[in-house]
Amino acid sequence: MVVIVVIIIISVIIIIIVIVIVVVLLLVVVIVIIVVIVIIVIIMNNFNNRKNLSLSSFLQ
Repeated sequence: MVVIVVIIIISVIIIIIVIVIVVVLLLVVVIVIIVVIVIIVIIMNNFNNRKNLSLSSFLQ
């Protein structure tokens, strides 16, 4: 009886640890994706600004 209880407790702890690890990994992936999107947007904005600047200076 005691052995069964111990096995159940250990399995529950392992399941909780696995769930926590998966959640943390998902969070990290989401954060990385957000950072990449922000960097891409910033780069595109800079690129567009440079194009606009060169165009306006060319027009002048």
